[in-house]
Amino acid sequence: MENITLEGFVNLYKKTFPSIEYGEKELIKDYFTDFEYNCDKFFTIYKSSSILQGDFLSNVKFTLISKNEDVLHTDTIGMILSNTCDIKHDEFIVMAPVFPFEYFEKIYPKEKKTIDSIKKNLIFRFFYIPSCFGNPEFVVDFTKICSYEKKYLINKLEKDNTKKLLSFTQLGYYLLILKLTIHLLRSESIEAKRE
Repeated sequence: MENITLEGFVNLYKKTFPSIEYGEKELIKDYFTDFEYNCDKFFTIYKSSSILQGDFLSNVKFTLISKNEDVLHTDTIGMILSNTCDIKHDEFIVMAPVFPFEYFEKIYPKEKKTIDSIKKNLIFRFFYIPSCFGNPEFVVDFTKICSYEKKYLINKLEKDNTKKLLSFTQLGYYLLILKLTIHLLRSESIEAKRE
């Protein structure tokens, strides 16, 4: 799944979302060919008063535990993964951290193919977001998901310097759902033994 081509991605998009109108399916290839230059097709700075799935929030604290059981904290942008309906009704909200694209360029300094694949959104554990509406390029990391009490995030939005930076358009939302589906719910390999 990591070495999928653009054509393969478009076919996967069509299979995953058969109910999306034909015209939108045909446009997806053109959008992804120049993804960086079409950010307004996928993202908006719509300032809804409610929190929506896929919203990007500034200044969110992420906590991870290392292999040595060290507790690591980082303050960065967070993208909401919880479904919008669940956000309204549940006590906790799930988010993924968002890192500057240059962070990945430093991690993979000699791996141009990996960097290119991240930038083309062909590695599904990462979601590359182009520079858009004054925000720099960044990458959502679906492998470092954290859970937050909803009241904590609401308080941060109301009283702290946390702000909504970016939201998805309907087409961008389809891309988010596709990437989450493939990353979290794709079929297991034949090596996975279940009884």
